[in-house]
Amino acid sequence: MKILKILLAGSIILFSCTPSEKTTTPTATYLQTEDFAKRGLPFSEAVQYGDMLYLSGQVGDLNNELVPGALAPKPLRL
Repeated sequence: MKILKILLAGSIILFSCTPSEKTTTPTATYLQTEDFAKRGLPFSEAVQYGDMLYLSGQVGDLNNELVPGALAPKPLRL
């Protein structure tokens, strides 16, 4: 009788943990403007993955040349 109760409880736990709906994996959507895409750079301005939107940092440039002062040196951590 004790074994039957354990099997019944185990079955209830097993079936209650099983997802009832088929879960889907979100897909990544790469977002960029036409001007940015023409540059042929190997990254996107933004990526949407499911409900999350990841934005990339922007670097100041002019005619594909880095603008002076666009990047500050990294601070040193001691």
